[in-house]
Amino acid sequence: MSGNKKLFNHKKNQVKNKLIKIIHSQNSTKNLSTTDKKNESAKLLDREFLVALLFLLGSILFLCDGLVELAEGISIHAFLHLPASLMFVIGSFLFMPTDNNN
Repeated sequence: MSGNKKLFNHKKNQVKNKLIKIIHSQNSTKNLSTTDKKNESAKLLDREFLVALLFLLGSILFLCDGLVELAEGISIHAFLHLPASLMFVIGSFLFMPTDNNN
């Protein structure tokens, strides 16, 4: 009777291991063809580019706000706002993805 129990547990573990292999993301990417991998990487690059572009546009608006604040009147806040927004624009520009797949 204990032999049947061991066999049942062994089969149960095999089914569980199969489910883990199917669901695990590393195994799902291994089964993709090269064209599917290129499509996935293109989608990811497009999304990364969009996110970086929106970040860059927001930082440019932040810089414009600093320039308007400086034009309204000279204050310590304007002098702190302007370099902070300029560094934000530079950092956002450097965050833009590049195409290294050449």
